[in-house]
Parts: sequence; structure tokens; C-alpha cells
Amino acid sequence: MRLEWDFFVFVKMRGEYKMNRMKKLAVCVLALCLALSLFGCGAEDIYSEYRKAVEKTNGLESLDVTMNMKMDIATSGMTISAPMEARVRGIQKNGKPEEMLVDMTMSLMGQEVTASMYYKDGVCYTATQGVKVKESMSADAFQADSGDVSIPEFPEDILKQATRTQENGESKVSVTFDGEKTREILLDMIASSLEDGGLQMTELKLSDVDFSYTINKDGYVSEYAMKFNMSGKSNQADASVAMDIQMRFRNPGEKVSIQAPDLSQYVDSSDLGW
Repeated sequence: MRLEWDFFVFVKMRGEYKMNRMKKLAVCVLALCLALSLFGCGAEDIYSEYRKAVEKTNGLESLDVTMNMKMDIATSGMTISAPMEARVRGIQKNGKPEEMLVDMTMSLMGQEVTASMYYKDGVCYTATQGVKVKESMSADAFQADSGDVSIPEFPEDILKQATRTQENGESKVSVTFDGEKTREILLDMIASSLEDGGLQMTELKLSDVDFSYTINKDGYVSEYAMKFNMSGKSNQADASVAMDIQMRFRNPGEKVSIQAPDLSQYVDSSDLGW
């Protein structure tokens, strides 16, 4: 009887020992899974999501984009504000416009200037201030003149310190980074705006950049915003430019309808001696 009791106690203690070991192992596995899941929500995962969304959105063949850009230029004791609003509707292939309509409004020194540009079959039709002109133009040249609405493809290290919130299937990401790290990308984005404003700057220095974007439930970038400053020299004088850019992609993934203007009203640029 004593031996039976000792054997029972032994089996019970051994079972409890195994159970405790299993509990400890389960806790360790749970902790490891938690650590891996937290790592998966870090910068690498944000960048992967960003790359996929940028590639998907920039690859749209039909797009409808609104842009609000404010450029404040300070030089020689003067500050000039040049806000611009634009809506771009178009059909493109491999990132190049096939048919596109751009309507824009720009304010400069108290005057408002409106312009419309329509592009199809290698011809650009421009209407501004009552003048309607047409001229042959390559897709690349039109894109440079009208402004590139593609989303900037920043390198991975830019998003290492990014923060993300997710709600209702959307991802909202924001980050502040050193503008000098993406100097070429930023200058390419605003080159046409600086040229339109007649501003040529040297010894350029870029400030930190505030960058934010939203990815919708379908995996498209639905909007992004960017703010940064530049400083340098213009005609030997100190100059600075403050940029505030906001882009919104309207119903990405849906087909866009374009209403072409009456092309018969446009005169050839060569007839005007241009």
C-alpha cells in the first residue's frame, strides 16, 4: 500500500513538472510571437506597404488628381506668395500621358491667372487669358510643362522613423526627415514651379521635410502632403522658398471621363510667330 501511494505521488509530481514546463514554453512562444509582430509593424513593414502603394498608384492608366501648392518666396526684402490650384484628369500608359486635361489657377502679386492645357496625339492645346494656342509636343515635354503628379519614391531609410495609424482599412503615415537626403527628388518635383516663377537659385540648402500620406483600403495612395524650406542665393541676394504641397487622388482605380475643349478655336503657335 505504501509503495502504491509513493508511486501515485511520484506520477502526480512528474505530471505537474511537465505541466509547468509546458506553461513556461507556451509563455516563451507567446512572447516571441509578440516580439515578431511588433517588429513586423516597424519601418520595414511601413516601407513595403509604401512601395506597393506608390507602384500601384503611379501605374494607374486613368487618374483624377487635385493639387494645392503654396510657394512663398522671400528675397531682397520682399516676400511673394504664389498659391496654385490644379486638377489633372488623364489617361496614361507606362507613366506617359496619352490624353490629359489640366485646369489650373494661380495667384501672383494680387492677380489671378487661369490656364487650361489639353493634350492628345502629340499636340498640346493651351488656353490662358483669352488666348488659345496649339503646338506639337512630346509626352515628356507636356509632363514637364504641366507638372508631374506622380508620387515621389523615397528610399527606405526615409521612413525608418515614420509613425503609422490604421483605421477603417486606411493607413495614415507621417514622418520628418532631412531634405538633403532626397535633394534630387525634391528639386525635380518643384523645378518647373521655380522656372515659372522666374527664380534661379544657387547654393541651395534644404530644410527638414514634413511628409505624410494615406493609403486607402484598396491599396492606393489617396493623398499626400509635403512641407519644406529652401535657402540660397538669387542674383547674389539671400533668398528662401517655403513649399507646401498637397495632392489628392480622386477615386483611384476608377475610369476617368475627359471632356475635350473645342479644338477648332485654337490657332497654331507658328501663326503667332512663337
